[in-house]
Amino acid sequence: MNDKEDAWEITQETFMIFVEKFERVKNESEAFALLYSIASNKAITRLRERARRSKGLAQGFAVDARHGSVSDHEARRVESAQELALLTRGESRQSITVALLHFVDGCTVTEVADALGLSRGTVRRLLDRFVARARKRSIRFGGEAK
Repeated sequence: MNDKEDAWEITQETFMIFVEKFERVKNESEAFALLYSIASNKAITRLRERARRSKGLAQGFAVDARHGSVSDHEARRVESAQELALLTRGESRQSITVALLHFVDGCTVTEVADALGLSRGTVRRLLDRFVARARKRSIRFGGEAK
């Protein structure tokens, strides 16, 4: 999250939910997985909300940027949030968590599997399906598959 206030709110909400669910946690890796999952889901939800709110603003940003009132960086942030919302729409929390751990945090398949208590095969299947669906969505919305 680039917005410190959003990040702070998400952190507070994450720990409030974590404390409520903590008694169900059996070991350290489950605690990590639960905490990471809650934080990831909260952040993604916030980005999706921001994208929905700003959907109509993207064109306005482009117009305003010509007049110097909005930076190109801000316009790119809006576009990125919109793209993320589109690419992850309909994905399960588990799939998004696996993708974030692997693609964003750089964890190996084995590290993701260990952290979430899944088999390596399950992690690979989740990643393969996530990538395939993200490519289809990207192509459908005018992007290029990589």
